[in-house]
Amino acid sequence: MPFPSRAEIADQRYRMLLFRNLSSDILFCLPVIVEGEGR
Repeated sequence: MPFPSRAEIADQRYRMLLFRNLSSDILFCLPVIVEGEGR
């Protein structure tokens, strides 16, 4: 079993961070969107 290269590990970490930021942004924006729809 070959070790994942350093670039692959960095890519995975970057994607995880990106996904986490994205999901937190969505969670933050959701109430704003819902509030806007309610009006």
